[in-house]
Order: sequence, then C-alpha cells, then structure tokens
Amino acid sequence: MSVCNWSCGIKMSICGLANLVCQKEWFDKWLAEPTNVRGHFMKSMLKAFTKYRREHFHGAGFSLCDPFAISVALHPDIVLKSTHKKVTVETAGHSTRGMLVIEWRDGQHPRDTKPAELILKVDKEKHKSLLESLTQDA
Repeated sequence: MSVCNWSCGIKMSICGLANLVCQKEWFDKWLAEPTNVRGHFMKSMLKAFTKYRREHFHGAGFSLCDPFAISVALHPDIVLKSTHKKVTVETAGHSTRGMLVIEWRDGQHPRDTKPAELILKVDKEKHKSLLESLTQDA
C-alpha cells in the first residue's frame, strides 16, 4: 500500500458526512433572505453548490463540509463524541485510491499511520445556530 505521509504536525479531525447533513428545508430557509453582508456572501458563494446538489443528488439534505470544519475549529464544544485513532490515506491501491484507512484495533498501528481525531457525534443544533448567526443581524 502506498500512503500519503503528512508530517506537518497539524492536528487532524475527521468527521463522517452523516454528521454534517442539513435538511433541505432548513438550508433553504437559512439562505432565503439574508439580512447582512455576510449572509449575501454565503448565499452567492453557495449558489453553484446548491444548484449542483439539487440537480445531481436527490437526498434529504446537504453536507456543508467547509462551514462545519470552521465551526469545529472555532467552537470545539460542538463535538459531543470523538475518539483518537491512527489513520492513513491509500494513494496507489488496486481497488481504491485516496481512501482513508482507519486502524480501529488499539496497538495495531502500521508504520505509516498518523494520529487523528475521529468525530463521531456533533451538536447539530448548535452548528445550525452558528451558521444562522452569520447570515442574520442580531
């Protein structure tokens, strides 16, 4: 297995997409009528994303990955449950490329793995209120 070897020392947190889903109804209401400059910026920035998601994915919601990453960085208390495991990224596999490989067994760490925080549960309501506070006047 070829692996991606990051050695910059930056703390890595990883969160599954299921934790990031915002319901379409909430998303539409959130961006419907922004009341400040930040809100108008968010709406214009997410316009292409929203159009693409609606045309190609017909699920119940949207995964807002970048805003979530910023929320965790600024407000780590929205993480309700996490664990630390060793991870690596396969870069030249036979059946996959770029897949995250997590070593779930304690003590079984291949040489090229690096520590990461795996976010298992988040406070979705607090995350949504953080996003709402960006787009609405106080």
